[in-house]
Amino acid sequence: MRVKNIAAGIAGLVAATGIVYELYQIMQDRKEANKLEMSISTPANGPKVTTYSKPTNLEMLASNQKASDCDENLWNHVYHPQRLQILERCKTVTGTIDHIKPEPDGDLHIRLRLDPQYGGMLNEKNMTVQHGCLVIEPVCVKEITQQDAIDACMGFNSTVRIPKKGDHVRVTGAYILDKPHGWTELHPVTSIEVIQ
Repeated sequence: MRVKNIAAGIAGLVAATGIVYELYQIMQDRKEANKLEMSISTPANGPKVTTYSKPTNLEMLASNQKASDCDENLWNHVYHPQRLQILERCKTVTGTIDHIKPEPDGDLHIRLRLDPQYGGMLNEKNMTVQHGCLVIEPVCVKEITQQDAIDACMGFNSTVRIPKKGDHVRVTGAYILDKPHGWTELHPVTSIEVIQ
């Protein structure tokens, strides 16, 4: 019995050491490691979800796309980033612009009707509240009237090209869950390219 307890304790220590080492490596990749807040959760019957309240250089965590395809510096211009749960660090999708609305935080709230191959990115809230669309949000594009968002956009000029309603586009950005609203988005958006 005692041997089993010792073996279980050693296995737990080895697992904890691996987690600590992984966190150390992530922090080494981050110039401002003291600002990193991270939590990892594994919901029942679901994928491991990593939530960051501040950006990191996470090339090692990118799934099917290089993290370098997304501008990590844009996270410096997202107000209250802890409200966004990162599902994939960087994702590119295509679809048609359905609706564009400026938000008080300076971002544009754009509904993108995804091309069929990306339909799996939508959840129930996307279907019901966002009319079956993925939300994409270029940050700091418009006038900011929301007080707690002013600092995030201070001195930043977005270079993301803003499309028109009806444009067929290719969009690259972080694939996230907007926790307060419950729908999925690409936010912040690194690029929008009009395609044929």
